[in-house]
Amino acid sequence: VFENGSLIGKLTFKGETDRCLAITKYIRHIEKDNHPILYFSFSRSRANEIAKIISYKFASQIDNEAQEKATIIPEKGIGQILKDCLLSGVGIHHGGLPTEFRRLVFELAKKNKLRYISTCLTLAQGVNLPARHVVFDDIHVIDDKTGEKKVISATLFNQIAGRAGRPDYHDEGSVYLLVDPARRLGEHTEDELAIHLLEGGIEPLEMEHNDEAALEEVLASCACTSTLSGLERICSHMLTSPRVGWCVRTLSKLGLIQLRGEHIHLTPLGRVAATSFLPPSQLLAMLEHVRSETPPIETVVRTTVLDEAHLAVRGELPDGVFSHMLDGMLTNEVLTRLGSDADRLMRFAREFLSCRCKNSPFCGCPQRLFSKRVLELRAEGLDPSEINDTLREEYGVYVYGGDLYTYLTQVVRMLESYEQLAELTGRYEMAEEARSVRSSIEGVPPRSKLL
Repeated sequence: VFENGSLIGKLTFKGETDRCLAITKYIRHIEKDNHPILYFSFSRSRANEIAKIISYKFASQIDNEAQEKATIIPEKGIGQILKDCLLSGVGIHHGGLPTEFRRLVFELAKKNKLRYISTCLTLAQGVNLPARHVVFDDIHVIDDKTGEKKVISATLFNQIAGRAGRPDYHDEGSVYLLVDPARRLGEHTEDELAIHLLEGGIEPLEMEHNDEAALEEVLASCACTSTLSGLERICSHMLTSPRVGWCVRTLSKLGLIQLRGEHIHLTPLGRVAATSFLPPSQLLAMLEHVRSETPPIETVVRTTVLDEAHLAVRGELPDGVFSHMLDGMLTNEVLTRLGSDADRLMRFAREFLSCRCKNSPFCGCPQRLFSKRVLELRAEGLDPSEINDTLREEYGVYVYGGDLYTYLTQVVRMLESYEQLAELTGRYEMAEEARSVRSSIEGVPPRSKLL
């Protein structure tokens, strides 16, 4: 047992065949603590194994709701394992489980109906499920590139450890690292590596451009200089220096700049890209829409969508609408519990989730249709607050004000680019249509800019 990085004693659990049983016995019998425990391992098979061991040795009673939900899980494959564990008060959560199983475990754990949850990285990355205790079954992961074993990074360790003792949930939290002092990795023993993780700070931040971001940065910089040497000087002062030679050659092939010896000139298309701050690939995709005479609004929603919508209705459904798509969740039982809210939610499903695409509802159509509806409401003169009132009243959903303002601002910028591209290709009627749509989104005369 270590406290503040110093060894203060050792515990021996005779007859225990698994280290997770030992630490669970320590928490339950020595610390006299019955709060939920999160077990993190770095393979799905090990997560399943831990869940089965804990459910056999530390089975706990679950309430009627949890038991009812567990009994509907199919008794085959991973479903059988999960069902047996849930009926003992133990949850499993990792990428090998179907979405509906992970959602079920998450909801039960969120309601504090599970004493134990065995998981991989799915509960460390983005899923907000705090617990009083976090147990690291191992501190090693397998490197995806080399296939060799390595110690987890300080960033990942802190991210997982941060699940323990979240404010507003618990007064304090405990983090346990299960290591074997006799095992070594390179020059260090496991306990030395564990203490380093406990004492380590935040890892240095390493910045790097992806290709698209690098092209965008260099193209914008081309508007500030007319020579290659000047461009290289500008890029050398960036937080991360892009590959100037590669970017220049690529931008030239895309028809965004012209090279004449040492001199650089933006083409008319490149000037549109540089002033709009759109990534080159996005601008070129918009150009194809203009050439095929796709209407402005249709072009915009095919390029960028508003997908941060949240449910405003009461009930036990997930908050994020498009992250779950309500697939398989609108059962008769759920609709009955929703009462009068069910009509609004069904209207949302009919209008936005009923396309006939092969991959529906994960084809992008729901987000595009929803975005068009929001833009229609804005064009009718509704301000963001009134748009949200309408969305709540008609569909039982809402969008955070900041997300709505950001999206409308982005749409205005894209319509400006569409207008310029239409003029560049001689499609003046389409340019006028884009200008008219933009003014309705801005809510002010065409030559003015509110957003």
